[in-house]
Amino acid sequence: MVESIQNEAVVSALIGLAGACNNNPKTPRTDRLLLEALIGEQDAEAVRAEKFAVAPDCAVCANPCGNTSDYDLQHLYNADAAVREAKLRILAVLREAAAILLHQQQTEIDLFYKALLYVGSDLDADTLCTLLEELQAFLQRIEGNRRV
Repeated sequence: MVESIQNEAVVSALIGLAGACNNNPKTPRTDRLLLEALIGEQDAEAVRAEKFAVAPDCAVCANPCGNTSDYDLQHLYNADAAVREAKLRILAVLREAAAILLHQQQTEIDLFYKALLYVGSDLDADTLCTLLEELQAFLQRIEGNRRV
């Protein structure tokens, strides 16, 4: 069982960044920053700065929609036990995969953005577990690439 999140402010900001990337084109730096943030090499302020580079209008929006807002992790901690555990496991797999991908030429990490959006959404445990299986298969594939 995963009990907590290593850097809550970074995870909260990453979910906001994923929301920004859902509706706006990423910058050339976005993917690498996301990976670095997941393993603790970037702080929440760097993630927020990237979010506003991706979606500059959000920084000054008079009527924010919430799509790019930092996620309130109390929603995760207060969720049903199965949902909470699935989301925490998703974040753990993302950290593990990010550590591997930073040392590979892997460039396609859309699954990371999808996973962060799922963590920030009100989804049932079955949906989250399906994503978790997809992430674990991805992790196994990149671990295999690392050994080659």
